[in-house]
Amino acid sequence: MGGLRALCCSSADKNDPDDHPSPNRPLHQSQNGQNAPTGVNQGSSLTDVTQGKPEEKPKEEPVEKPVGKPKEKPPPPRNLWKEAYDGLDRSSQDLLPENGKPATDAIQGVIDITTAKYKEFQKGGLRIHRKEKDDINIRDASMKILGAAMKAKDVISTAVSFDPTGHASSAWTVISFGMSIVQNRLDRRDAIFQSSAYLTENLSWFAIVDAHYRNQEVDTDKHVDEALLRAYSAILQFTAEIKKSEKENEAVRTWKSIFPLTDQALSTLKVAVAEQKAAADQWIGLAANLGDRERAKEHLAKTDASLEATRKLEDKAKTVEEENQVKWMSEFNFSGRQNFLQKKRTGDTGIWLLDSQEYTNWMVTPGNLLWLPGISGCGKSVLCSTVIHDLGEICELDPYKYLAYWYFHFGDDLTKSVYSMARSLIRQLSRSPLPSSLVKLWDKHHLQGSEPNLQTILGVLDDVLSSIPDQGHVYLVFDALDECPANTTADSERKSLLSVVVDLLERHKDKVHILATSRPETDIKEELEKFSTVDLEAHLAEDVKQFVTAAISRDPLQKYSEEIKALIFHTLVTSEERRFRWAELQIQTLEKRRKRRTGDDEDIKEALKKIPKDLEDTYRRILNSIEPDDIPLARNILMLICLSPATLEVNTVAEMANLDNPDDVVNICTTSLLSLSDEKIQLAHFSVQEFLIVSEEGSHHECQFSAANGHRSLLTATVDYLLEQTKELTPEEATERPFFLYASKNWSTHATASGDID
Repeated sequence: MGGLRALCCSSADKNDPDDHPSPNRPLHQSQNGQNAPTGVNQGSSLTDVTQGKPEEKPKEEPVEKPVGKPKEKPPPPRNLWKEAYDGLDRSSQDLLPENGKPATDAIQGVIDITTAKYKEFQKGGLRIHRKEKDDINIRDASMKILGAAMKAKDVISTAVSFDPTGHASSAWTVISFGMSIVQNRLDRRDAIFQSSAYLTENLSWFAIVDAHYRNQEVDTDKHVDEALLRAYSAILQFTAEIKKSEKENEAVRTWKSIFPLTDQALSTLKVAVAEQKAAADQWIGLAANLGDRERAKEHLAKTDASLEATRKLEDKAKTVEEENQVKWMSEFNFSGRQNFLQKKRTGDTGIWLLDSQEYTNWMVTPGNLLWLPGISGCGKSVLCSTVIHDLGEICELDPYKYLAYWYFHFGDDLTKSVYSMARSLIRQLSRSPLPSSLVKLWDKHHLQGSEPNLQTILGVLDDVLSSIPDQGHVYLVFDALDECPANTTADSERKSLLSVVVDLLERHKDKVHILATSRPETDIKEELEKFSTVDLEAHLAEDVKQFVTAAISRDPLQKYSEEIKALIFHTLVTSEERRFRWAELQIQTLEKRRKRRTGDDEDIKEALKKIPKDLEDTYRRILNSIEPDDIPLARNILMLICLSPATLEVNTVAEMANLDNPDDVVNICTTSLLSLSDEKIQLAHFSVQEFLIVSEEGSHHECQFSAANGHRSLLTATVDYLLEQTKELTPEEATERPFFLYASKNWSTHATASGDID
């Protein structure tokens, strides 16, 4: 209660009032613009509180007033004591007639009677023991009463207008009445002192608020007034009950007459006063700290900015050294593929997963893994990017939620490495201060230029996860587990990956959630089918419909008649082939058609009748559409891109194919098979690689090849190219020959993969 003791009401109370906490008491902003403390501790005196009262504001420079209607004078301040009195019932009003007696006189009466009682007790000792053996210090109680009363008298005497009707003085006389009838019953004597101290401090507190914290010309004024009004009403109602008891028992000044003072009535008053003081505290504090509307806006804006800055510092900020440490851990651009896939997403495709019960359960249940199996080309990666986008937005709003993800990609060996994945996860999950194991690893390796092994990196990843608070949630998302290579050896990369994924879930089951997509490969299925699963193929129809609808609603397909657009839609969405990749290629083929002025509708109807039945048939048609003279070039280009251990620059491929114009690489093989971005050339989709690389047996298109034969061809091409260099090249000359650099670095890789060299 803002510097007041919540005192015991009677001898039945068990707790010393000094043990009760005191809420903050508001102080005005100081003249120099700095905020004064917003509260005082329990030991502060009321004098300390009022010393925080703002000084007189310096007179503002006169400003030129606009011509117009003169500003109306503000209404006089409300007399809240009178309003409180007017709100009482008639019988209570009769007990508290207007006496016009200044409140300062009533307060002086409290000072006089308290002083007298203190002198009376001096002879008998200053400490009196209660039945429960708790000590009450009469000197301290008297000091509280006297200090609060004197301060209230000073405040009221300097106020311009304070309750001219004298209703406030009625409340002060209750204290004098109580002190005047103190008997030698030790339990009631203590209660009277405690109750009087409680009433004195509260009346003084409200007097200070009334004098200094009202009428600040801010929006909070009305709230302060209403809180004071309700408090005054409760005090006057209590005073009326005391007066009634006094009147009924004035012939016998017994303890019965003051039971209301120390028992039920005072308890009721304390509840009401506590509520209204809390309300007044709230609004006074706001008014004192903000001052006016404009300062409030500025203050809140600065507060928001400060909170945002603090959040960013807590979540992301790192010292320069820490930034260097996490960069050393991983500099891989893990978000590049995420951004690329989100651009490919159409409309609200994938929302069905975010709204599913399986996804919701996974989100809220740590130690859960959600597996999304699907055939190649069904849209798993785009769907995964939708999940990552959703989780990213959620984690940005909650500092206890963490996100890390990894895309395995057939065209980039770095993404197919568990070692690279683990290092990237460490960087994505690291927040300041960094775990000591990461810092020690940096200290040990970065200056030497050495690299830790996989087990050491996994140990640091474990430490990073352990450092996350117990209430935290860590979302790990892995796309295309099947594109992590598997082979027959016991230590295959994919086997290591599956072991790491399951181990992370088991070791950190109280905070980790894992979501993974893949084709339903046998080894993956054996490890993950025991977890929650969502079969993507069962949900593809609606997403394909959205994709096709969006395509025929934009140029160039939207130029067709409604009949033709309806036919395109019907043909694509009713096909047995429901994969996104298949639908995407059919749309691309239709978009490349040259729309003719006449007879075009019949042509497109015929084309739709001959549409490829599945994805493999589509790729076969694409290969058959390559110019016959370009087939050998196309084979070499596709072979190099498929079997290269890393993503290639288009200039490297062009030099290998002896093409002067790098654009011809894509022109020959078509955009249905190849994708060019930032001068990097790669297969348009993993399903292209699956189609091109075949087994040794069987009849295939000339552009298809087995992995072993492909590596043999590339071994021959790289070695021949190196042998043709009869003179030593300078570093600058070598840089201008990108395929020379490729050959010198990778010929041995092709030799090993061809199976001809052990």
